[in-house]
Amino acid sequence: MQDSIKIPVFPTNLFLTNIYNSEENEKYKEKVLDLSKNTEGQQISNVGGWQSDKTLWKDKIFEPLLEKFYNYFSEVLKEENISQSLDNFFIPSLWANINPKGACNIPHTHPGSFMSAIYYVDVNEENSYISFQDPRTGKTGSFPHALLTHGDNFIIKVSVGDLLIFPSWLHHYVNPNPSDKKRISISFNINFRLQ
Repeated sequence: MQDSIKIPVFPTNLFLTNIYNSEENEKYKEKVLDLSKNTEGQQISNVGGWQSDKTLWKDKIFEPLLEKFYNYFSEVLKEENISQSLDNFFIPSLWANINPKGACNIPHTHPGSFMSAIYYVDVNEENSYISFQDPRTGKTGSFPHALLTHGDNFIIKVSVGDLLIFPSWLHHYVNPNPSDKKRISISFNINFRLQ
């Protein structure tokens, strides 16, 4: 075989790490459950679940989470060859999600943001997944390609304490929770200051 190279074109990178701290995580869980009991919540991408408003970044209880996020995000920026200083980025929205049994999140993006992140507060370790849809629109019309490959979704199994960062434009969704255990997460968007 002749010498050849593989050329990845327009790769889409996702970043996953675990930042679990039992004491901090328990505080997040208590706060989110308390909010869900005392506020009506919003319906955005969630079906059958509960979402808080998007201003939780103001609450001091989430400061350790944001500090750990920024530490990891600085590594993500290096990996993505983004030369902007960490000081140029900010979090305009942070909200909590609770999906009881049967609740799901329909396919959606986070428009107007640079990247998005999810921190998993509580999940059923056996069946907690998030799915990402292939962003290459031309591929969906290719029957031979669909027949010969593994489909148009990329599925990630997540655990308590996982922090997942991904491009905000990437369609993602969560299938109905099959467990009696509530799936609790904290989502947020990241943007940068134009100078």
